[in-house]
Order: sequence, then C-alpha cells, then structure tokens
Amino acid sequence: MKLSSEKINEIIRLLRNRQYIPEKYRFDLFENPRGVELIWRGKKNSLNDTFSPLRVLEYSDTSILPDTQLDFENSTVKKAPSNWRNKIIWGDNKSVMSSLCGSSLNDQIKKEGGIKLIYVDPPFDIGIERKMQVDIGVSKDPANRKKYKDFAYSDRFGRGKEFFLESMRERISLMHKLLADDGSIYFHCDWRTSALSRLLLDEIFGTERIINENIWSYKTGGLSKRSFARKHDTIFMYSKSATYHFNTQYYKSWQKKKYNYNSSYPEYFDEDTGRWYHMSVCRDVWDDIYPIGTENKERNGYPTQKPESLLERVIKASSNEGEIVADFFSGSGTTAAVAEKLKRKWIISDIGRTAVNLSRKRILDLQDSMKSDNISGMPYEILSSFGSRFIESDKKGPGEQLSQSAFFINNNSQLDNIILSYGAVKFDNFEFLHAKKGERFVHIVSLETAADVKYMDNFIQKCLSARVKDIDILALGYESGAVDYIRDIS
Repeated sequence: MKLSSEKINEIIRLLRNRQYIPEKYRFDLFENPRGVELIWRGKKNSLNDTFSPLRVLEYSDTSILPDTQLDFENSTVKKAPSNWRNKIIWGDNKSVMSSLCGSSLNDQIKKEGGIKLIYVDPPFDIGIERKMQVDIGVSKDPANRKKYKDFAYSDRFGRGKEFFLESMRERISLMHKLLADDGSIYFHCDWRTSALSRLLLDEIFGTERIINENIWSYKTGGLSKRSFARKHDTIFMYSKSATYHFNTQYYKSWQKKKYNYNSSYPEYFDEDTGRWYHMSVCRDVWDDIYPIGTENKERNGYPTQKPESLLERVIKASSNEGEIVADFFSGSGTTAAVAEKLKRKWIISDIGRTAVNLSRKRILDLQDSMKSDNISGMPYEILSSFGSRFIESDKKGPGEQLSQSAFFINNNSQLDNIILSYGAVKFDNFEFLHAKKGERFVHIVSLETAADVKYMDNFIQKCLSARVKDIDILALGYESGAVDYIRDIS
C-alpha cells in the first residue's frame, strides 16, 4: 500500500522521538495475507517447536496388573519393538507435540497414515484448581476406605486472556502441523472461551475450514437466578484441507408410538424404556448424550470427565478402524478408552501424574475385560517428555513415594521422603530451597496445589535476589502455561 507524504513524515517523527507507532499504521506498513487476525499483548507470530527426546517409562505387558502404580522415577524397559504401539505421554503438551513433530516418532506416525483426528478438551480458564477424590486402602467396600482430595489439574491461565490466547495459539499450531492432510480437529470449550477459540481456529486453520459448530446440550448442574442456565458446551470441528474424513452418524429419535411409516424408514422398539424410536441423522445440536452422573459406571472421579458416548460419536464420525486419533489434554483417558474399543490407534498426553496413572489403569482394566471376550488389546507404551534430571531417581527412600496418590507435604517426614527418593541432600532452615542434588539446588512445590505462574514468578524473583541458579523444581502439577513461563524467563 502506498503511503502519503504526510503519513511517512509522521512515522519518521515518531521513530526519531522513540515513540510507539499507533496501531492505525499497522496495515499501512505491513501486509496481512490472513485478512482477519486476533491481536493481543505478547503475541508471537513464530512457533518455538524445539524438542527433547521422549523417555520411555513402560511398555505394555500382559503381566502388568491394573492396580500397580506406574514408576515415574525409574524405568527398566527393554528396546521397543519396531511395530506400532499406542502412546500415553506424560508431559506438557507443547513439548510433547514438538517431540512428535520433530523426532523419529513423526516417521512412525506418517507410516501409519498420519493423525486423522485430534480431539481436545482444554481447561476453560475457570480460575480454579480441579481435584479428584482418591480412595486409600484395599477394602472392596468404598465406605471402609480413607478418602482425600488429590490434585488433578489447574483450570486457570494465571495472567489473563492474552496468556490463554498465546498458550492456545502455540498448541493449536502444533496440532495443525501434526494432523494428516485429510485430518480433522474437534475443539471442546464452553461460553468462557468459545469466542476466542473460534477466532484462533479461524486464524490457524482458515475461516473456510470450519465444518461444524456442534452444541452439546445437557440438563445437569446448578441454576442461576441472574441468567439463563448455561447448559451447553461448544465443540468446533475444523478440517486441515477440503479433503477430510466424515462418516454420517445417527441417533435414536424417540416416538410417542409406532407410526408404521414404510420399509425404508424402519422403527424399533426399546425393551428397556418401552418406547419406539427411529434412527435420524445427527444434527449439530447433540441433546441425546448425557453427562456422567454420580451413579454412572464410567465415573472414575476425575473432574470434568466426559462420557464415552460423546467421544464415540466424534471418533466414529472422523476416523476409520486402524487410523490414529489423538488427545493432548487427555485427562482421565476417555479418548484412548473409546479408541481402543473402536479399534483405532491412539496417542494421548497430559501434564498430570494423576491423569497418566488413571489413563494407564483404565486401559489395563479395559484390556483385561476384553480378554474374557477373546479380544486382545493393542500394545501401548508410556513415555515422558520431562528430562531425566527432572524425574530420574537412583535411590529409593522408605515410606510413601511421589506417585499418583502422593500425600500432601504437611510435615517434615513427607518432605524428607521426597528428597530422599529424588536422591538429594536436605537443607535445614533455608527459606525456599529444600535440598541439593550434586551442583543443583532443589525446590519442592506443595503437593496440595499446582505450580502456577504467580508462584513461579515469586520463586524466581527470590532466586535472582539470592543469586541462585541451576535449580530443579519438583511439582505434582503445573498451571496451564506455567512451563512456558519458566522457559521464557530462563
């Protein structure tokens, strides 16, 4: 675009005075091939997709029992076989996806036809920490087991909507990069983030690539006297190209009676409900899928757990048997469980130990139940994107170890056990450093909460004031984006 002399002189004057150039000149100075673009403070147009190799924690084995705990600190596995294995990956999904894009695993994925479907249900930025109830003990009667609330994940982004946008921009960009050319993404959100998420998806995938804005409508939860009850989630479906998988899905449309239409429009009788129905083509409003209630057999205690019927519709619609589906905010592992049942290959990841252990147990339980029907489950492996310095331990301490059911640090003995398990030496009477391992200091975040951005910022400022560097930070979970924050200021 040609600039007038008046505009040129104004811009030169501003630059000479070291003043910011007003936003109104943005599109006069720079071309914008995207036409529509979201702008926020701190937006980066580049993608930092550096990666570190994924470390193997475990390969599936028929001798593994569902009730055994995954050893996050040590792995004594043999070399992996060359054939495909499904994947549970522990780590920040940005690092996980970067590793999948840049490592030899990308060749494995392409050999299997690429990732045909990505479903993600990221935190809705509600501003709270999600916890799940954990039973302690071996009694078959739940009433005889001790219970406590264990940290599940952080549903907040710490520094406002711009931090949510930047965090999601990087991750959606990596998902776009990972998808096969004929693949699709389903992005699950609610009223808090749906508008921003739609614009982000438009920017990265293109406004012409939206296929559906699906509404999942339900009736559970509380009511408000100050607004209409918020009783739906939004699931955006985008394709990577004009060529994509889609298999038409049907649902039971209930009838008051049998109408005897014709042979091309069959009617069925449901013995359980005593009602007639016919099969109708699914619309973009899904009101036939019910959330998981307190008595639902699927319920495993993980917060915001989604019903298998929801994932079944998504996976059946946008993938075929033998193809790869992925979920990079996998939580309780519903995507993997449904994909396993539907004979799809799968990749899931989560930053939380609780989620990884729960997903592992869920797959082991499922494969164990499939054996009774003479159906063999697909082999899988558990990987970690965290460097060995972060989680490796060459010593075992007595008592409880840092695991899915880790106890809160509320007394010195628990802190001592974690330090000993990590192979470090404890500091006494030191305000914010708990131990030292070799030449590196160790700080342990309370197991009762996530390491959020504010916590990490305060801690790093203390380290800078004390001129302390080379620190290992141990935490049960991190707030969304906290790992990115640490990398940015390191």
